[in-house]
Amino acid sequence: MLIPIVAIICGVGSHTYKRYLSYQQEMAKIRASTGQSISGADSGAIEALRREIMQLRDTTTQYDMTVERSLQEIKQRLEFVESQQNAMKNGMPSVTSQKFTARPEEPQPVALGQNVS
Repeated sequence: MLIPIVAIICGVGSHTYKRYLSYQQEMAKIRASTGQSISGADSGAIEALRREIMQLRDTTTQYDMTVERSLQEIKQRLEFVESQQNAMKNGMPSVTSQKFTARPEEPQPVALGQNVS
């Protein structure tokens, strides 16, 4: 009794499997033929993603430059402090009259009619 049941299941199962494979093959052909032409909405979405990626690159580049500038300023400040400490250790008078500025001072705007000294 078991052998006929197994035979029926295998026969139906193999036929179903063959149909499933042919369905998958047809779907792959359809996808391949329609995948070659991108619709206008898809190309617009792709272009929007490209612009967004370019903006992200610009933003990360700006942050990278800011971090680099900050690291350079920290290095300059550290060198200034170390030079003052070395001068104090060697018994040399410290140079406190020099003001450390990492960035050059920007000129302040002058109102019209104001006396500049």
